[in-house]
Amino acid sequence: MNIVDKLLTNDKLTEKPTMEVEIKRFSKALGEPCLFKIQAVETKKLREISELNTKTEYVSTKDKNGRVVKEKKETTDRYKTIIDTIVESVVDPDFRDSRLREKYKTQDPAEIVEKMLLVGEIELLNNKINEINELNNDTQTEVDEEIKN
Repeated sequence: MNIVDKLLTNDKLTEKPTMEVEIKRFSKALGEPCLFKIQAVETKKLREISELNTKTEYVSTKDKNGRVVKEKKETTDRYKTIIDTIVESVVDPDFRDSRLREKYKTQDPAEIVEKMLLVGEIELLNNKINEINELNNDTQTEVDEEIKN
C-alpha cells in the first residue's frame, strides 16, 4: 500500500487534534478543575487571522543614489493575532457565546478574552495552541515570514 492509499483510508488524519488546558486561577475560584478545550486551527484560518492583523505601509526612503523611493513595510500586531487565534482555537468556553458577551458587556469575542484572562493565561493558551498546531517558535517565525512575503 502506498502513502496515498494510507492517507485516503485513515479517517483519523482529518480529525482536528484537541487538548484541555487548565486555567489554575479559575480552578481555584471554582473549587474544581477549570479546563479550557482547545482545537487545532486550519492553516487557512491562521493565515487569515495573520493577514487581518498585518498593516502595510509605504515609507519614503533614499536609495544609495540619493533618489527617493517607496519601500513596502509590513507590521503584524502580534498581540491581536494571538487574541484572535485564541478566540478561534478555544472551543469551550466559546468566547462567541451570547451569555459571555452579555456578562462582559461586549459583542467582540476578542474583548472577552482580554477581560476574562490575565496576560499569563493568554500566554499559556497561546503556547498550547502553538503546540497543538505543531508550531514551535522557529516554525511560527517561518510561517509569519512566509505570510509577509
